[in-house]
Amino acid sequence: MSSISTALRGGATALLLSFAFLANPFVTAAQAMKIQDLTTPGGIKAWLVEEHSVPLMAMRFAFKGGNAQDVNGKEGTAHFLTGMMDEGAGDMDAQTFQGKMEELAMRMSFEDGRDNLYGSFETLTENRAETVKLLKLVVNKPRFDADAHERVRAQLASGLAAAARNPDSVANDRWLRNAFPNHPYGRPGNGTLASLKTIAPADLETYRKNVFAKDSLRITIVGDINAQEASALIDDVFAALPAKGTLTAIAPVTPKPAEKMQIIEMAVPQSVARFGLGAMGRKDKDFIAAFVLNHIIGGGGFSARLMEEVREKRGLAYSVYSYLQPYDATSLFGGGVATKNEQMAQSLDIIRAELKRMADDGPTAKELEGAKSNLTGSFALRFDTNSKIATRLSKGNPAKSAARKQYGCRVWIADGAPQNRWVDDIRTVAVGPIHIPKSRTIRAGKHRERHSRFRQRSGIEHPFCKYSGSRQLVTNPQDSGMRLVESTGSFQI
Repeated sequence: MSSISTALRGGATALLLSFAFLANPFVTAAQAMKIQDLTTPGGIKAWLVEEHSVPLMAMRFAFKGGNAQDVNGKEGTAHFLTGMMDEGAGDMDAQTFQGKMEELAMRMSFEDGRDNLYGSFETLTENRAETVKLLKLVVNKPRFDADAHERVRAQLASGLAAAARNPDSVANDRWLRNAFPNHPYGRPGNGTLASLKTIAPADLETYRKNVFAKDSLRITIVGDINAQEASALIDDVFAALPAKGTLTAIAPVTPKPAEKMQIIEMAVPQSVARFGLGAMGRKDKDFIAAFVLNHIIGGGGFSARLMEEVREKRGLAYSVYSYLQPYDATSLFGGGVATKNEQMAQSLDIIRAELKRMADDGPTAKELEGAKSNLTGSFALRFDTNSKIATRLSKGNPAKSAARKQYGCRVWIADGAPQNRWVDDIRTVAVGPIHIPKSRTIRAGKHRERHSRFRQRSGIEHPFCKYSGSRQLVTNPQDSGMRLVESTGSFQI
């Protein structure tokens, strides 16, 4: 079990399936990719992309829920479930079921996110009928046998023990706990050693019954299958599920502002830091502009400003990055840095200075053009295999045709970026034996550092933070509006 997912265990069959997917000539076929809207006889909606050049099919499906639906005190239930989904189903125990998967060269995995639980299924055309039977059993009749339950619990506990020694994991978990106190987003998605002991097989089945339902089911299928066959497959696997799930409403939340930087002492040779604050949501009109701006700040790898200033110019850190992450009930702009213990303070100072410079001056014309070129140029690479296409489309909602434009079938790149939102109280968590100059207001044990505020300057906003008043997107001194340019890469949709 890798990453608590089910992987193909066979040798030759694994190579066959892997090379077949890699050899898929969808890079050229994507130029004429056609997305079909399906509604099955059972009323389930899905997206289908037919690709018959290789005898393979990939399906991605998702249920609304994720680990935010874990019950208090039983954190890690969703994650536990994903690790149990190949441990027997129907009348087959774990060994029999996994042997059958290997025999049929079937790929199946499950993964929990904050807001969704994801499933992945890939099969050769010649084995599709038999592999679909296995998938149907898993979705509807997983076994959760006691011996398998204890084995997976031990594996999860081992992973948690390793994570407790990993400064990246420690910093990330502490940041979320501090930013979202008393909220599902602040709880550890993988659970704790204590919570794992409380999760029984019955808890896994209760979670499955609550979450696995047709009202929130999203499905995409790509590959060697036609619309009639895909509709029959979908109904065969999913039609028996409840019409409506039983989900706990997750209240909208914003990250709690921080008055201080928190330092966690840990005996590690290299320190890490996580920083972040609230951002605009996925449906916010400024989101795509912010997405481009994040690429410029720290999301664009070696071309990003933070990488240039922290690593390339000064050699302070091997890794520095930023990201923009929307969830159903919040959205985050965050980032991280890893460096020598004695260089952490300087690295954080430079990161703050660069965020302030972006807030004051915005991106340069060269940075903006470079980001747009990189994002549009690399966009087609997200559609070069069946599995990538299915994954990309699964981020949308087949029940809403407009989602094609919103989630991954087209890319919208902004000519300008929102810059009127100001940064206030960035929450930072650092892990390691970090050395901070005494001139800072630091208290031993509980180190305190007052974060500078990047106040709003006239006509300029910072993109990822709290704001007040009206929003204005500035592309240049002569143009006060944001112009959106639609780019579909090299293919037509």
